[in-house]
Amino acid sequence: MRADLAKLAGEIMAGGGTMPVYLVNPVQMTSFGFLPNIAYAVVDTPAVPAGTVIAVDGPAFISGNGSAAVDASKDATIHEDTAPAPIVAGGTAASPTRNLWQTDTLAVRVILEVAWGLPAGRSAWMEGVKW
Repeated sequence: MRADLAKLAGEIMAGGGTMPVYLVNPVQMTSFGFLPNIAYAVVDTPAVPAGTVIAVDGPAFISGNGSAAVDASKDATIHEDTAPAPIVAGGTAASPTRNLWQTDTLAVRVILEVAWGLPAGRSAWMEGVKW
């Protein structure tokens, strides 16, 4: 584990970076408890696949966003699912659905354009780690 982390940090430093930040799956995060002193920040997120470790140069991370478009409605019908489908498709109705008017409910939607990036050489990753 130490060799893997050192290799990733070395790649960041070779690219001109100064402070690696490790991004890991919560499965890998438990292994960091076995390291008494770690010099760099570690962020755990399920967005990183298990067995993958990503290193980025924290100070070089760039992000920005545009203006938000906010909509509200009391007259919509929505499919309440993390992967919503059309309300009716091919004669099949999505489930579960909610009619906001019938349930005296308000829905709010926010669309925000965001972007982020890193200069070349300021990221590295490793797949298939076993720790």
